[in-house]
Amino acid sequence: MRKVLIAYDTVSNATQEAASMVYNELKAVDGVQVDLTLFRDVGGLSAYDVVIIGSPMRFKNVNANIRKFIAQNMETLRNKEVVYFLTCLYLIRDTESPGFGFPVFMDPSFDAAPKPISRMNMMDKTHSDTQYIDTLLKNSLDPVSIGFFKGRLDMKSLGVFSRLFMRGVLLFTKKEQIGDFLNPSAVSDWARSLKEIVSVGRRFA
Repeated sequence: MRKVLIAYDTVSNATQEAASMVYNELKAVDGVQVDLTLFRDVGGLSAYDVVIIGSPMRFKNVNANIRKFIAQNMETLRNKEVVYFLTCLYLIRDTESPGFGFPVFMDPSFDAAPKPISRMNMMDKTHSDTQYIDTLLKNSLDPVSIGFFKGRLDMKSLGVFSRLFMRGVLLFTKKEQIGDFLNPSAVSDWARSLKEIVSVGRRFA
């Protein structure tokens, strides 16, 4: 039986809800055991074949807690099939990107028209799929799949610094807005696309 771990951070309740949706889809796959847990409660990774890591995107990168979790478990994760799902408020596809060598799913709720990164303004460049993925891979692992989902912005849930920063962002642009934008159907569609990875493997099969 193959074993799958879904580890996430509660700094974003949208990420937590998405993790539960992914779990509900994958736990029904035959021949697979799926565990869902907070990253800080992970006892060990050696028993797992697939590790699915969920995080919000903050300042062009995954959450600092998740970066630390990855760094601390890097040697073990190098021998696993690693999948990421990420929540953010704004994402635009770079049509000049040559691709990434693994599937990238973008929630259709991200409705910004794709464009070449050479024609993007600074806001778009820092929120492009190319920027997000390049930053993620720079000091991390090569995944077998990445899913991007629109999340939610609840100012009351943010720390003081993040709240002040987001207030400045909201004054500067309308591309990010306060509200709940999590798209359950997109999360479920992406999770179903992982069934082959969790049941038979892709990289190490």
